[in-house]
Amino acid sequence: MDLMAYVPNETYSEGINQQPPSIVHKCEVLQKTDIERNIISGSSFIRKLWYWLFYKRVVSATNPYTKWCLKSRAAINYEIRRHFKSYPYMIHPFSKFRTYWEAIMVITSFIMLLINPIFLAFYWNEREQWYIFSNIFDGIILCDIVIWFLTGYYNHWTNMVILDPQIVAAKYIISTFIVDVLSALPYQLIDFIINKTIWYCAILNLIKIIRIHAVITYSRRLGHIYQMNRQWYKLFEMSMIIIISLHWAACLEYYIPLTVSNVCGGNRGSWIDSNVLKKRTTNFEKYLMCLNRATVSLVCSSHYLDMKTPDDILLNIGLSILGILGFIYILARIMQLIITLHSSHEKHYKLVQQLREYMRYKELPYTLQCRLLEYFYYYDKKSFDRYQRIINQVSSYLREEVIMHTFMKFINSVPLCQHMPESVLTQVTHLLSSEIFLVNDVIVKAGEEGDGLYFIATGTVAVYTNLGKEVCHLGDGAHFGDIALFMENMQHTATIIAIETCEIYILYRMNFQIIMESYPDLFNNLYNTVLKASEKSRNHKSQ
Repeated sequence: MDLMAYVPNETYSEGINQQPPSIVHKCEVLQKTDIERNIISGSSFIRKLWYWLFYKRVVSATNPYTKWCLKSRAAINYEIRRHFKSYPYMIHPFSKFRTYWEAIMVITSFIMLLINPIFLAFYWNEREQWYIFSNIFDGIILCDIVIWFLTGYYNHWTNMVILDPQIVAAKYIISTFIVDVLSALPYQLIDFIINKTIWYCAILNLIKIIRIHAVITYSRRLGHIYQMNRQWYKLFEMSMIIIISLHWAACLEYYIPLTVSNVCGGNRGSWIDSNVLKKRTTNFEKYLMCLNRATVSLVCSSHYLDMKTPDDILLNIGLSILGILGFIYILARIMQLIITLHSSHEKHYKLVQQLREYMRYKELPYTLQCRLLEYFYYYDKKSFDRYQRIINQVSSYLREEVIMHTFMKFINSVPLCQHMPESVLTQVTHLLSSEIFLVNDVIVKAGEEGDGLYFIATGTVAVYTNLGKEVCHLGDGAHFGDIALFMENMQHTATIIAIETCEIYILYRMNFQIIMESYPDLFNNLYNTVLKASEKSRNHKSQ
């Protein structure tokens, strides 16, 4: 069967520049397939509600983890169908619901880590007043534990998202389940139920400090999802750890001596029995004094109130050790941050050092050394190597678009190129050569044979006659030498010298004529166009 018989026969008028048809993809693939019809039957409100809840729990196409694990829209649709058919009540780890919940848990856990030690230390005799707040936070964390049992996880070995409830539960139990349970148990409620006078059950609330692990884990995921700058996130994480550590140390400065005094009774000579603290009438004033004392201990300095009791001494030793470890941690993170920020500069400095050693070894004159360094600095600043690596790694179609966009501003300024079809322009841009000229470098010299067309990308050049008289300056976007593309024995009529560091793209005559071998008629038309433009320019100058 002749399939061409079914193709419409169109006529084209000669002489009319036929543009290729513009093909715009209009997606007709059902994005939500037939899942909406099968979620739940009943009233439209309930159906819409369950439909909304379900799509908050399935994989989100905008999640960066989704883009990394699921490479195509078809894979995402398959994941949604698999989720609905096999595990409709599970939560996908890359879902919007999971992102929102982790944001809630970061805020809730951080507030809990701030409020819990304050109530524990400074509201010793008023524990019943803060039970309700603590129980609310514990309830939210218990909900987090339940949600963990319903949330799948990504298996890096199989490159699959596991949603099977039994496997998910087993994975969670052997990972952070015990830590989460210890940080969520309502110890103050146990104290209240057993006997209100049994104060030592409240000490177990100190275990909740391990909740800081969840805060860091969740905040890291959120930082990646919302594409937060890595350096800024490191500063944020370090600041958050420092704030929580200082806050807990300040509360322990008051809570531990108070607990020991409650056990031993009487005035033991601890710092909390001093007249200085008794003058502080509000809890806020007491907290500020404890914060000052904790800071002094962490930096291993001396207190203005002597430590007389064993608990004060042991607490000071413990905080001093933690302060030293924390100081090492902060230094390590700051050094890591500095190395990350200056890694490119470090590479630059190493290359400069190698260049200096090479120039000393070759015993180059000082002026030549300065010019080499100037060239290197300009080359490195423009990141030519990085641009070339990116161009070599992208697809051919994307590479063509990037190159065309890069050189279009030069091409549009040349009348010659305005008469070229797009296919020829694409070939021309691929054959452009880049060169850097330093100050006082001679780009072309009067009387020498021309070898191609020059585009000034950046910089300024001066034009001189063969007698050495300066005529004009040419800047960004200017061009010269177009006639040399067509005439082999054409000599330059002017000398062009760089008056600042210039980046110039050159289309050599040999490369241009190789392209034109396939377009002889176009070559003749372009040649006539250049001659007319040159003659018009000479007539304009003569007038």
